[in-house]
Amino acid sequence: MKKTALIPLTLAALLVAACGNDNATNPVDAENTSVNTPTPDNSTENASPADNETNESTGSGGNYSEVEAIPIDGHLSSTVFTMSADGNTLVWGEQDKRFDNASRIKLWMDGAHEELDLPDNNLDYMSISNNGKLVRGKADWDLPVEERHAILEYDPATGETVEYVMNNDWDKVITPARSNYMEEPHMYYSTLENSDEQLVVFYWDLATDEVRDIDLTELVRTETEEELLSYPRLAITKDQTELIGLAFDVGIFRYNLETEEAEFVYTTDNIFANNEKSQTRVLTPDDRYVLYATFDEEDQMTQHAFDLETGESAEIGMGITTYPLQDGRVMLVDYDEVFHRYDPATGELDTVHTPELTDDDRISGFTVSADGSTIAYVIRGEGNESTLHIMKQ
Repeated sequence: MKKTALIPLTLAALLVAACGNDNATNPVDAENTSVNTPTPDNSTENASPADNETNESTGSGGNYSEVEAIPIDGHLSSTVFTMSADGNTLVWGEQDKRFDNASRIKLWMDGAHEELDLPDNNLDYMSISNNGKLVRGKADWDLPVEERHAILEYDPATGETVEYVMNNDWDKVITPARSNYMEEPHMYYSTLENSDEQLVVFYWDLATDEVRDIDLTELVRTETEEELLSYPRLAITKDQTELIGLAFDVGIFRYNLETEEAEFVYTTDNIFANNEKSQTRVLTPDDRYVLYATFDEEDQMTQHAFDLETGESAEIGMGITTYPLQDGRVMLVDYDEVFHRYDPATGELDTVHTPELTDDDRISGFTVSADGSTIAYVIRGEGNESTLHIMKQ
């Protein structure tokens, strides 16, 4: 791996260098792509009330209050809206029209916000990492294949950038996201090949420059003869000993990275990733619970947590998505865009925040910090005016 030294740069200069020859149609990463799988709309336009019972109070750790409201210029991007673990840095994209690509990237950090000067036509795939770095992939097609693909980490607090180059002959576009990129340990993982005949995943250890491919075709074929209609959702444990995977409509598997032994620990013909909207990992930070969803006959999702220690699955509640939190609990966003906090240890589900909406309002996007201290969402009101609301405990 070729790793540059820390270089103070303006973000504009960084992205000119990184993306001057970038592929303008950078594909969505496997963690954010599904094939032939319905995804519920994340707005109240098609929402129906959740029917799970909750403790109708602020709940443990509730009491969120607004710290800032920021007008959105146009529409919120559906692909760029993430927050650092401490809730102090937020990045979002803005679109001139609802279904356009992102035209502007905005940053909110420690109470100040600005538009980033990014002379780049491909602004749709970037995120804020848990540690507050702006992370994105780079592809320079004029370079030899072993130098062509890289991950860029930009620190908006210092203006410094680190570039990690994937030094091998895999000509694969890298699209790091919160769901497939870790800083501690420093890992990136994705799907190398996926078809109805073959399923191969890979991970890249940025600390050691080890790149490894794992053929899971035989494993998955032991459980299904159906076409593999979507990419699996993956997570690597903190001790780097196991790859945890969720194969849509097949089940949950564990792959031992040291012994190369693998097995399905839960199988079902109705399983979907929890993170289509949240852009988070399917594995909780304590490496104990795999978060997933099931569909009912009306294509409404119920969220679940599978316990890797006991082999038991617990129902969290009906909702759009979940966010795994650092304290072991899980934030659930239901179909009314009400935020609930679930404790796997007790099974309790508490309501922690209800956005104030009029009959003409609908939420066009939301995100939650990993420490649970901060919630952000965009409300689109009458006349399609949108406002970003940042709520803190």
